Amino acid sequence: MSKILIVEDEEHIASFIQKGLRKHQFMTAVATDGERALQAIEETAYDIMLLDLGLPVKDGWTVLKELRTQGNTLPVIVVTACAVTPQESLAAGANDHLLKPFRFKRLLTAVQRQIDSLSS
Repeated sequence: MSKILIVEDEEHIASFIQKGLRKHQFMTAVATDGERALQAIEETAYDIMLLDLGLPVKDGWTVLKELRTQGNTLPVIVVTACAVTPQESLAAGANDHLLKPFRFKRLLTAVQRQIDSLSS
């Protein structure tokens, strides 16, 4: 069973994502700011991170930069409402990019693609 860290400061969005992923047999945890996300990654091995960019304490860009600078190759799917292109997210080290609002099926497809790439 894959473990997914949801890094999202908006409770209703985090809850929506978590509920949907759990329905599809994923284990999930939520971090509500960038600092907590980095701590969670140190404490637990996750298979994927869903990362909002507009976070308190440390924003998503900082989280992504710190992960990649440390050599952490955890697959990261940027999930944001910010006016950022997929190319900008990928250039910063993300593995995929999803713009809010999104359909849950699109998120599930992106997650499954990352899981498939882990096993190949």
